[in-house]
Amino acid sequence: VYRGVDNPMTVSFAGIPDNKVTVSGVGLVKSGVGYMMKPGAGKEVIITATGILPDGKSVSDSKPFRIKNLPRPTGMVSGSYENVKKTRANLGISTVSAEFLDFDFKLTPQVTSFLFQVPGQPSTKVSGTRLNASAKGLLAKARRGDLVQVADIKATVPGVTLKSVSSVTIEITD
Repeated sequence: VYRGVDNPMTVSFAGIPDNKVTVSGVGLVKSGVGYMMKPGAGKEVIITATGILPDGKSVSDSKPFRIKNLPRPTGMVSGSYENVKKTRANLGISTVSAEFLDFDFKLTPQVTSFLFQVPGQPSTKVSGTRLNASAKGLLAKARRGDLVQVADIKATVPGVTLKSVSSVTIEITD
């Protein structure tokens, strides 16, 4: 399970209907058809399931779950992160985002700022997810074939400090 975020879970007990099973654990709450686990500090959390057998006897089982920090998000420009090639016009209207690639459930970081870098020019800080006027001014100075970079991407997931987001390099095609 991942620290600081809601981790969706389903819990069942073999041979016992769901309405005869109770589940507990620090940070675990019932949610819709399953549970949400939001672990805090520590290296593991124990989840305990208790069920009532058809003969009325109670049985219980506990399992430890390792608590991990969120992985490093991948920086994206208009949904791409590898071999990105754009015209100046397309890059000028592109959106910078961050994603957890190959992640176990839906969790979307929100980009708050980034640095825009053009070869031979000082970088400029951009707030939000699109190039500002200063960044577009730098972009106008880029030449065909230049590799510009969206770097130092800052992103948040509510309640969690994220590791640094990977940079994106874009080849200018015009």
